Amino acid sequence: MNTDYLGNGGFGVVDRVQLTNGQFVARKTLQLTGDQNQQNDLRRRFKREVEYQSGFNHPNIVRIINSDLDGHPPSFMMPLATCHLGNEGNVGLTFDFDTKVQAFLQVLDGLEVLHNQGHAHRDIKPGNILRFDNQDGSYQYAISDFGLISPSDRSSTTNITSTFGAIGTEVYMPRECYLNGFSVANAQSDIYSLGVLLLFLFKENNETLGVPYDERESSSAFGDIISKCTKREPENRYESIAQLRAAFIDVVRGI
Repeated sequence: MNTDYLGNGGFGVVDRVQLTNGQFVARKTLQLTGDQNQQNDLRRRFKREVEYQSGFNHPNIVRIINSDLDGHPPSFMMPLATCHLGNEGNVGLTFDFDTKVQAFLQVLDGLEVLHNQGHAHRDIKPGNILRFDNQDGSYQYAISDFGLISPSDRSSTTNITSTFGAIGTEVYMPRECYLNGFSVANAQSDIYSLGVLLLFLFKENNETLGVPYDERESSSAFGDIISKCTKREPENRYESIAQLRAAFIDVVRGI
């Protein structure tokens, strides 16, 4: 089995693997660190990631092909992506306005499936949104990395995340998770991250992603949406993906 290193994030390493039938896939392998208790927590988190991600059947959620949760270390395989969101130019793809609009809408579609089943992803960022190109020229963006997904029993997440401190990406993390941990995260927490993602996609040339955990501003056409998504208090953000989608489409139609 031939492998090539693709990257790493959190506690996993991702390699490109060529199977015996010639097919290329991506394999994520758990990196075990810390003492035995910490390693046990990591194994539980990795197992939960596979179980939840395998349970979704949607084109905008990355599917899992197979897994070896009893391996040393555990691993799972998924389709090989072309690139992650925002890295299109590095692989010779056009990343124009229409592509960005479609990417954001597809992320909304995938995330809405999670929210409708009572979950929050809790780590929405460009590196966790993968692009897959098809032979007919079509493409889709899909959400990956379910390591921080909220389970039905929120207390299990508290144990895992508290072991390793603040897990996640600061610039996309909502204020409530920074202050109180991931056990308080809900749909509005993901909507905060979506606001920062929207800023990432459509910010003007002189703009940055702003200050972590705070409200963001933009002079782009999507400035009002970005501001509402990233309000400090969750109750002041959009109530749902459907509400955010409607506002986004209204702006796109007016451009």
